[in-house]
Amino acid sequence: MNKFILGCFFLCLFVALAALQRSEPPSPEIATASASSRTNRHSLSPETSSRRATAHEGSQDESSFQREARLLIELREQAEQDPPAAWATALEWPERNGGERDQALAEVCFGIAARDPQGAIERARSVGLDRQSGALEERLVQQWAAADAASALAWLLKEPADESRDKLMLRVTYVLSQTDPVAAAKLALEKMPPGPAQDEAVMIVVGLWARRDLPAARTWVEEFPDSPLQARAAGELESIAGRR
Repeated sequence: MNKFILGCFFLCLFVALAALQRSEPPSPEIATASASSRTNRHSLSPETSSRRATAHEGSQDESSFQREARLLIELREQAEQDPPAAWATALEWPERNGGERDQALAEVCFGIAARDPQGAIERARSVGLDRQSGALEERLVQQWAAADAASALAWLLKEPADESRDKLMLRVTYVLSQTDPVAAAKLALEKMPPGPAQDEAVMIVVGLWARRDLPAARTWVEEFPDSPLQARAAGELESIAGRR
């Protein structure tokens, strides 16, 4: 009996010691090792972290095309407020096969034209942009005419009467035809020399005038002398009437 009681005593003591050991907090060494083990399982190497960070930054960055488009917009806006500074900035753009600098200078010209269209044209000419493809000067004149047709035309009539002026006249004629076709008709017939450019100006007036007031446009065309141009204009009127 005594042996049985003694055995039970030692068994209870062993269970109590085991329970106490499980309830104690781990030692600093064990805790650190355990935390380090968990961290290593979920952390990235410096190389992997760097690669992921670079990839993330790349996904957030704009493309070179988007960046250039944004810079051109900003340059144009700057030109509206500070033309000399914008012009100086555009001149510093690199000259590449894609014509980046010329494009930057053109954007500055459009920005300047918002307040000083004649000055914008003069700047474009100073760097030869008027001689390049893209019809920059024609677009500047059209923008000017849309804002103030009278001043644009007054400037234009002082330009040398040549093929370049005829192209610019076409732009002014186009703008006037949308708001004052009578003035546009007078410009085409009285201020342009006979030739392909004048014929094109007349057809611009006919087409836009007829869409606004077909009878008035027909009356004007009927006053033309018999000619290939009169026949062409009459045909255009019949085509427009047939689409109504």
